Amino acid sequence: MSEANERIYRGLLREMAALAASAAADGTPHITGTVVPEPGADGVDADGEFLFDDGLYVRLRPAAEATEALVEVYMLDLALVSGPARDLLFHAIGQCNAVGAAGRPFAIGVDERDYAVLFRRLPLAGMTAETLMAEMSYLVEQGRDVRSLLNQLALGTLPARTIPAADGASA
Repeated sequence: MSEANERIYRGLLREMAALAASAAADGTPHITGTVVPEPGADGVDADGEFLFDDGLYVRLRPAAEATEALVEVYMLDLALVSGPARDLLFHAIGQCNAVGAAGRPFAIGVDERDYAVLFRRLPLAGMTAETLMAEMSYLVEQGRDVRSLLNQLALGTLPARTIPAADGASA
């Protein structure tokens, strides 16, 4: 990551933490998350991690190209579902991707730990904390809607509070 992009990214993390803290204090809708760790001073791989009251976990990190930030919204642990219900969930994720590509683009995938993850790459150039917060709010709302849909398709069997732990186990 270039020095300029590193400064932009670190500044965004600091501003996001401040915005999330002030919004949580005054009850602003859509920004009820709390920053899990403090952004570290060592290296640009520090992630902004937000945990929302309903258990939705959101991570902001530099993308591989280092000119973009990657927003990841972890929705559900799909390892909890098997058989035809699992097949149905994967089909629904594919259908949601078609819808996500039509408007403000996002994609949904399944990570190596079997979490359904909604994600989007955002360019760092010209990004402000307010713009980033608006984008994250949109993605969080989409994540909540998709999580609700997937849970309904699985006949309400999936717990709402499934947060990916660092070691890959559910918290």
